[in-house]
Parts: sequence; C-alpha cells; structure tokens
Amino acid sequence: MVIMQEALSKTEQCLNCGEILQGRFCSHCGQERTNPIVSLGEYIKDILDEFITWDSKALRSILPLLFKPGFLTNEYLAGRRVSYLLPSRLYVIISVAFFLLVNRFDPVTVEAMGMGNAGDARLTERINSAVADLLPSFMFGVIPAFALGLKCVYFTSRLYYTHHLAFAFHFFSFVFIGWVLPVLTRSDTLWNLSFLVIPVYLFFALKCVYRQSPAKTLVKSVLLYIGFWALITIYLLVVFIIASLQTRT
Repeated sequence: MVIMQEALSKTEQCLNCGEILQGRFCSHCGQERTNPIVSLGEYIKDILDEFITWDSKALRSILPLLFKPGFLTNEYLAGRRVSYLLPSRLYVIISVAFFLLVNRFDPVTVEAMGMGNAGDARLTERINSAVADLLPSFMFGVIPAFALGLKCVYFTSRLYYTHHLAFAFHFFSFVFIGWVLPVLTRSDTLWNLSFLVIPVYLFFALKCVYRQSPAKTLVKSVLLYIGFWALITIYLLVVFIIASLQTRT
C-alpha cells in the first residue's frame, strides 16, 4: 500500500484529463493535483467546502437581487462571476423553491391570482390544475421571449442576446420572490403591491444595465412589462379554452 501511494504521489499526469502537471492545478481542466485514495476526513471536507461555497454565493446573490436592481447583471457582464450564482442557476433555485413552497401551502391557482370562475366549479378546477401543472414550464419559456424583447428595444446596444438573457433570468428571479407572499396569502393588497413594485424594479434594473435616459428607460420598461403580461394573458386564455373543451367532453 505504501509503495502504491508513493507511486501515485509522483505521477505527473492529471487524473482527470491526463494532461502533464506543472503545478498544483492542471493547466488544461483546472483540477487540483490529488491522490485518488481519499480519506474520510478529506471526503467530509469536500462536502462542507461545496456547501459553504454554494451557501455564501446564494447569500451574496439574493441580497443584491432584492435591493440593487441590475447590479448582478452588471457584475455578470463585467466578468465578475466567481462570487455570485450564475443567472440561470439563480433562477432555477428560486423558481424551484417558489413552486415547492407555493404548492406546499396553496397550489398556484386562478383563485390565488384573483381570476377565479365561481360560476363553474368543474371548469375552475380544471383551469387550476392546468395552471399549476404548466406554469413552471411556461415561465421558463417566457424568459427567452423576454430576452428577445430586450434585444429588440435595445437593438442599438452592443450587447449579445445571451447578455439580455442574463438580465431576463435576474428579473424573473425577482418576480418569483415578489409573488411568494401574494400567492400564499391570497391578499389583493399584496397582489396590487407586487404589480407596483415589479415594474418599478424593472425600470431601475434597465436604467442600471442599459444606461439610457430616464424617459427612454420608462418607455421601454412599460413596453416590456406590457409584453410580459400579454404573454401571461395568452397563456391563461389558452388554458381556459383547453379546460372548457375538456369540461364539455
């Protein structure tokens, strides 16, 4: 066993990709030069390191997302990405937490959004079921469309579509956070507050990232917000039609 460990410690090849090692880390794949025989202590340390790293990134990402509109997008565009969760990963974590939390206490239903159909209980039940089942995938599809809208209204900017996509991921991460309390409480007051806060947040985020005049930013934020709710309305209309047809059969 001792001979085996000595032989392994003297290897000059990366155990991950086979590249010749010239230091502690592989210049090709970045893996640290390690012994393949991992002790229990090292294994536990690796788990804790990963958890602490992820946890600190999440905390450093959530606070600016909530209170500094556009900051995370600017950091991402500037290449400062180590300290924060990637836009897509942040969105996935927040959206998954949103749907798990909401479905734990109260499914995402048309009643929760103030759109209940009290005249037909069977139809309302089908609509509720369809909304709850399809909303996660629908929202994930809205993000590329929203990024395309950004690309259109900011067609003179030198940003690539993927840059607009990063903004969209950050914006909709905030949207999900803003929807949590209204959905859980079914409070009309909180829904009305979210309808006010989210477009204001969008305005300041656009102003921070795209750096145009307040007047231009206001016009574009209104257009983008209307477009977003137009997509939501079309989605609910399609769900309503499908549910109505299923109810008649």
